Amino acid sequence: MLTKIRTTTFGEIPPLIRVGANVRLLAELAHERSAILASAARGTEPSSRAGGQYVMTQVPNQQPAKPKLTALQQVFCAWPLALVTIGGAIGGLCGGVAWAINARIMSSAMSAPARYGLCVLTGIVAAVVWYFAAIALVPVIASMSASH
Repeated sequence: MLTKIRTTTFGEIPPLIRVGANVRLLAELAHERSAILASAARGTEPSSRAGGQYVMTQVPNQQPAKPKLTALQQVFCAWPLALVTIGGAIGGLCGGVAWAINARIMSSAMSAPARYGLCVLTGIVAAVVWYFAAIALVPVIASMSASH
C-alpha cells in the first residue's frame, strides 16, 4: 500500500513516501516520477502498483479546443451591448448576458442561419427584458426622489 506523507502539487516529488513500515528516500522516487511523467506524455496513467511495476491504463482524450469566432461572429454576438447606450447599467447587464449566450450559440454545431437568427432573437429578448426592468424601476426611483 502506497501512502503519501504530505500532499504536493503536480510536478513536485514528496520527500518521503511510506510503504508499509519502510520509508523510501527521495532519490528512489526520481525514477518513478520520470516513469509517471513519461506515461502522462503517452496518454496513459498509472492506476495501481502490482509486483513492483505500475499497471498502465489509457486516459481518454480531451475534447479539442473550440475554434475562435470570426470578427463577423463576434459582431453578431456583441450587438446586444448597444443596450448600454440607451439603458445604462441595466442595459449593459442585459446586453452582457445576451452576449454570453450568443457566444455559446455561435460556438454550437447548429447551422449558420439558425445561429445567426438565434443571436438576433437573443438581442431582441434582452431589449425586451431591459424595457420591462426599466418600467418596473420608474416608480422606485420616483419614490426615492420624492422622499428627499
